Amino acid sequence: NSVMAGRFYLAIAERLFEMTNSRTAAQVLFIAMNLLFYILLWFFIRNVLSAIVRRMFLEARTYENVPFLNILHFAAVRKWIHACFTMFLKHLYLVLWSLTIVGGFIKWYSYYLVPFIVAENPGIRANQAITLSRKMMYGHKKEAFLFDLSFIGWYLLSAVTIGLSDAFYGFPYRMAARAGYYVYLRDLAKQNEIPGVQALDDICLYEKADKITLY
Repeated sequence: NSVMAGRFYLAIAERLFEMTNSRTAAQVLFIAMNLLFYILLWFFIRNVLSAIVRRMFLEARTYENVPFLNILHFAAVRKWIHACFTMFLKHLYLVLWSLTIVGGFIKWYSYYLVPFIVAENPGIRANQAITLSRKMMYGHKKEAFLFDLSFIGWYLLSAVTIGLSDAFYGFPYRMAARAGYYVYLRDLAKQNEIPGVQALDDICLYEKADKITLY
């Protein structure tokens, strides 16, 4: 794989050199193209992956079988780019808050539910999702921190087993637990009629529906 990747990059570098007739210009263009490629890869795939995984686990709470192709749900409802932007804005806010002394830590838990909110409603406006998460986490940030702290044993086991325990059990266990925690906070938000909670309206995630309805 590394040999093929090396040949691919070498071919691109050679073509750029032929086009520009300048080694320096070819190097600059090559670096710029690589940087653009990784930015696009992060924005459209890695950036939204956390929301996709959370949706899969929310579905698994209700349905015995979750088709693997459900990872493309955001694309199926034509909200993939929208979900990507929402998740990007969340990361951007966290980076900016991290420039303060304790803001990054506090806001990490303020925005804790954004991936779940996007998982349930990928079409929600970015700032609306962030604001809703902040309101739903009001009074629960310490609780969420202690909840995360309860997984420290699993993180240590993962380090000892070089990630094997995470692959087979630890990660699914933590994600399933967090999905349950989100549902708990969602129910509280519904009961307390928190403004904006109406956007969390994907009934099929919590009540079994027939195949036609799901389609």
